[in-house]
Formats: sequence, structure tokens, C-alpha cells
Amino acid sequence: MLLLDTCTLVWLDSDPALLSASARQEIGNQARSLFVSSVSALELGIKIRKGKLTLPMPLETWFPGVLAAHGIEEIVVDWRVSAATGALPLLHSDPFDRIIIATAKLNNQSIVTPDQLIRAYSDVPVVW
Repeated sequence: MLLLDTCTLVWLDSDPALLSASARQEIGNQARSLFVSSVSALELGIKIRKGKLTLPMPLETWFPGVLAAHGIEEIVVDWRVSAATGALPLLHSDPFDRIIIATAKLNNQSIVTPDQLIRAYSDVPVVW
């Protein structure tokens, strides 16, 4: 089971060549076991508001469309994820990545990400 980091989700949709060969292969192998955290929608919304990202359509249309197109299931951030996020060692300061790490830990998933700081959490497998 794979949990896609926010940038991985964007690249999968917009330019899969930006993904590593390993990431593309694992995503292809796990086509029915792909997940994304609901916090990715919040992270994307903030990037859009700051002018750091442009999507081809409004986020409210793009996000569910990408999930449907790629067979990705959304994992909602609930109190368990929030509590697990707060309990993580402070190796990574980005709150979105911390939520993604906690989500992966709770669900026994590997994270597909180029983020080197996520690798600092040795108990969470990373694909890249």
C-alpha cells in the first residue's frame, strides 16, 4: 500500500516523468492500493493562494478528478492521525509532511516522495 506525498500526486497527474523510475514502477504495481491524505488538498490550496502552484482547473474539481482518474483513495485526517502526528519525533518541521508520515505509520503504508527529510523517520518506508 502506497501513500502519495502531495508533490507526487501533482506530478503523477501533470508530468509523470518527474517521478523516479522506482516511484513510477511501484505506483504501476500498486494500482489498486494507492492512497493520499486529505491534508494534501489543504497543502495544495495554500500553495495556490501563495502563487506557488497553478492547476489546470479549480482545486475542488482537480483533486477528486485526479483521485478518480488514478484510482486513489483518500484517507481523512481524524483524531488518530492528529494524535500520532503530535507524537512524532521533531525530525521534520513541515506540518503537512508530519501528517502524511503519521498517516503512513498508522496504516502500514510506504510513502512515495522525493523528500529526504521524510527518510529520517526510519520506521516509515519510503519509495523513490
